[in-house]
Amino acid sequence: MTGGIASMTRTRVDSAAKHIMPAKIDSNLMKVYAGGEHTDLQTMDQKKLELLTEKDDLILNVSRKLSCLDTRTFHAYPAAVSTLANCTEAYKLIVSALYSQRTSQEFYDLIHVLQNPTRRLQRIHNFMVAQVAAQPDNKAVADFVAKNPDAEAFDRDADKALHRELATMPFYELQGYSLGRAYASPISGDTVFSVLIGGCVTAMNGHFAMHAGQLVQWYFDFEHMYFSNVHDAQNIVGQRVGAWRAGPDVIGLKRRRLEEPRRKSFVFPKPYVPDRVRDVYGDKLRIFGKCLNGAGPFEPVDIMIMTQSL
Repeated sequence: MTGGIASMTRTRVDSAAKHIMPAKIDSNLMKVYAGGEHTDLQTMDQKKLELLTEKDDLILNVSRKLSCLDTRTFHAYPAAVSTLANCTEAYKLIVSALYSQRTSQEFYDLIHVLQNPTRRLQRIHNFMVAQVAAQPDNKAVADFVAKNPDAEAFDRDADKALHRELATMPFYELQGYSLGRAYASPISGDTVFSVLIGGCVTAMNGHFAMHAGQLVQWYFDFEHMYFSNVHDAQNIVGQRVGAWRAGPDVIGLKRRRLEEPRRKSFVFPKPYVPDRVRDVYGDKLRIFGKCLNGAGPFEPVDIMIMTQSL
């Protein structure tokens, strides 16, 4: 597709109305995502390039933890992250399955399972197996069951890191776009930074071509295989693919590898495309703006952030 003004001229969109607020990297949560059982601030300083938040990164608010969704928490700044860094593959599968739930009831049923620490892993596995029967076209759930066929083995062989990740799992909500650099460890540098929560921004697109006027949602980069990158009789670019369809190779991955050699498991924008049968609640929940000027995969795209009006 032909790129927009941002990708063709390498200029940035601007708007007079901007809503900006400070946020602070959740260092305690980043200790979990950094990997390693005894990760501390010194270790995170050594991995600072892997855990770094850069300008124009999508920022997620992680103030609310799943273990206490009904509890009010107070922070001087919103707790935020931009990457899941070195989290376990099992955790990525669980997060992908959570946001693939088609209805609000199924979404919060899975959250209820994740909240309960009693035999948590076996309960998660049982939920996923039941979901395969109820949603045979849910590729994220099917992948979890395919990679973890036995509940007892999944519980017995689970990495200790997975238990820590689930115990500290937050309710991921979009905060906005970063306007500066921030570090996971205060030893490396400042952990407080400014976030654009409303207005126009030029940022890097994700794995899927985006057109002007489309609604925009966020997603983790490890979810890209669950969405289509082709437009044909059965697929629309950005639409979820069923378990019976293989996701195509993504254009632009080589460019992404050149530009982001160290960082992984962070957040991208993509067009929100409703499912042909019914909307996927986990995707609809993540809509945060509208595309102003289209772009191809991993090209600069102009987005209007509209979280304050959604």
